[in-house]
Amino acid sequence: MASRVCLKCRCTQILPSFKRNLTTGYLQSGQFCTFLLGFNRRHIQWSTRNNAVVNQGLPVFSKNVGAMKKDQHRQSFSHQTRSYSSSQHIPHIPEQLPTHVDPFKLVEKEVSLLTDDIQKELYNSAGSGDILEPAQYHFDGKGKSLRPMVVLLAAKACNIHEGINSILPSQQKIGMVAEMIHTASLVHDDVIDASETRRGKPSVFKLWGQRKAILTGDFILSVSSQVLARIGNKEVVGVMSLILDDLVRGEFMQLGSKEDEEKRFNHYLKKTYKKTASLIANSCKS
Repeated sequence: MASRVCLKCRCTQILPSFKRNLTTGYLQSGQFCTFLLGFNRRHIQWSTRNNAVVNQGLPVFSKNVGAMKKDQHRQSFSHQTRSYSSSQHIPHIPEQLPTHVDPFKLVEKEVSLLTDDIQKELYNSAGSGDILEPAQYHFDGKGKSLRPMVVLLAAKACNIHEGINSILPSQQKIGMVAEMIHTASLVHDDVIDASETRRGKPSVFKLWGQRKAILTGDFILSVSSQVLARIGNKEVVGVMSLILDDLVRGEFMQLGSKEDEEKRFNHYLKKTYKKTASLIANSCKS
């Protein structure tokens, strides 16, 4: 237990569960940690048990201090008590902090704009050609958009340290490129696996056939390369180009396996990094 001063009635109360860090200072119900206000036996009554702790570990006022000093201290302490007793000087402390934040909500607007921008880029490149429909097929805003979401969150976090409260156009483009590369790889994966469904609906492979599905994936990659080039940063282009290299190597690794259990596990980790993690890691790095 520890003794505290109640700022509403200025009486001393014994509160049973005092485990809060002393630097916090403020307590609920208008109470203020007495450790931050100093010791004054006129206002604070300590239990016998706590007196020993105070005398050993905390400073006390010297008995040799003159009467004038004591009066000045008492007046100052009373003034502090009155000022802190006003609710306008005590910041509000919520009883319960939020325990869950939806990351998608933090960049929901940016992700929505990103999907629209991708469709515009595909349209500008394909025009009214036959390849436009299968190319835009999966960019309907119904996917999870996990990769651009992570990229945009990383961009926001970095920008805050630079005093920037918005996402830069170049960062938005990197999010676009990440989603386009990912979608193109899904179209190609469905061809390799002969998968007829993707994201709860018929796949590009199922609707347009093998040849057009392969060309659709290639077309999406080509448009993403144009978007990447317009960023105008050689270092970013170099980092993002590693993603395609890893994707192809990871796909080849998936076609084979290892007989030894330990080698098989290491093989799986490397394959998973190249096929999945490399895209997220290098996009955030860019």
